Parts: sequence; structure tokens; C-alpha cells
Amino acid sequence: MRGGGKLMGGITTRERIWRFSRALTPGIAFAAGLALSLNGETRLATICWVLIPVLLMLSGALFGPRKRRAGR
Repeated sequence: MRGGGKLMGGITTRERIWRFSRALTPGIAFAAGLALSLNGETRLATICWVLIPVLLMLSGALFGPRKRRAGR
């Protein structure tokens, strides 16, 4: 960060949350797999990597950049 906390000319709070949630996604999937394996659900734990693209799409839908309409 530079210029008084602004990165690349400044980012909005929404974009900051979006970037943070994208960075957190693999950790969430790993933690879910760990919790499942500790509870004896090893079959489910081995496919927790599938959560990564799902969580990325969810974070994009909730916090991702909005597309502008044509003509504006």
C-alpha cells in the first residue's frame, strides 16, 4: 500500500473485501477438510478441494466488481 493507504489509485471497500475473501478461500477449504478428517469423514475430506472454485464464485457474486451497462 502506498499513497496514504491507497493501492493502484485507491480501491473501494467492496473490492478490498472481495480480494480478502479470494485469498481466504483455500484456507477455508483446507480447514473444512481438516475438520471432516478429524471427525472420521475421510471420504468427504478428500474432496474438499472442490470447495475452492465454489467459494471463489460465491465471493465474486457477493463482492466482485460490477459490470457496467452498455450506453452508460
